[in-house]
Amino acid sequence: MHRSAPLVCLTALLAACSPHAPSSASSDASTLAAQNPLGDAYKGPPTPCDKELSTKDAADLINAPVSVNHYSMSASTPGEGCELGAGKSFSALIDIAIKKGGASYYTMLTQFLQNTKPIAGIGDGAVSSGTIDSNIPGGKEIDVYAHKGDWVCIAELIHKPDDGDKVLVSAGDDDNARKLGALCAKLFAARP
Repeated sequence: MHRSAPLVCLTALLAACSPHAPSSASSDASTLAAQNPLGDAYKGPPTPCDKELSTKDAADLINAPVSVNHYSMSASTPGEGCELGAGKSFSALIDIAIKKGGASYYTMLTQFLQNTKPIAGIGDGAVSSGTIDSNIPGGKEIDVYAHKGDWVCIAELIHKPDDGDKVLVSAGDDDNARKLGALCAKLFAARP
């Protein structure tokens, strides 16, 4: 082996490890992280928060700056849903998803709910759960289930104790259900 071969290998290794100009993908991720305090670098199909909804849509429900999380607890597959949440901890958030399934899926989702109230004027039918305990420890939520044609929308307003309670625009179930239903109506309007 030639004496300079180890030097050539070392030089190549150092060049491979040295910083390079940022790639387009890394600058896209940096831009996205700057816009979203959660660092959501989602690369899946567009969600309702990329198309029909924006952070401004949360203003009727959450009285604090919100950001987008492309994950939804109600979505079955990427692209079906998203969250609009207050602060880095999402002390209060709207989780919303829209998916195909029609009346039969809607019936399956709502048949065992207790104390539901109908919400007039949303799609082919909509109900609210009223405020219930959330799966998020210590949290509360109000859920709205709506359907129109082949589409089913699930919208939840979830809030954690203390900070989450403080940023809600309204504590009233009927008011919050109507506003969540309006978000579902906006998603229905964008689909045939």
